[in-house]
Amino acid sequence: MTGDGKQAYVVSAYLSPADLMAFTTYRHDQCVALWKVEDATITLIRYWEVERLSGRKHHEMPLYDVGR
Repeated sequence: MTGDGKQAYVVSAYLSPADLMAFTTYRHDQCVALWKVEDATITLIRYWEVERLSGRKHHEMPLYDVGR
């Protein structure tokens, strides 16, 4: 984006995969972030730590799996 005033929102996520890989690719401190991109500026809008939402310290399990 080059000074044209356009903006976009981007979501980034660091989450355990929702399959058997969750047990071999352990991810500590899972999180999701919302970013605003405007011209050459990137701003963090919101950040969610999964363990704060789930109440489980060191939440390492996937948020969703086939069984759910």
